[in-house]
Amino acid sequence: MRKKLGEWILDVAKYLTTAGLIAPFLVKAADWTWYIYVCIVTIVAVMVVVGLLLSKEKKTNK
Repeated sequence: MRKKLGEWILDVAKYLTTAGLIAPFLVKAADWTWYIYVCIVTIVAVMVVVGLLLSKEKKTNK
């Protein structure tokens, strides 16, 4: 379950990155300011870290 959740979070981070790159071309340039980019980068970075931590396989000692 953890691995699937981690993969889902990584997918959402990809979609958010894509939307962040495409959205400035779809709205007026005055509405899209620098702090929106900072918010998107921060959210994507947190989502990638959480997604990678959740999707990481646990090591078993045998």
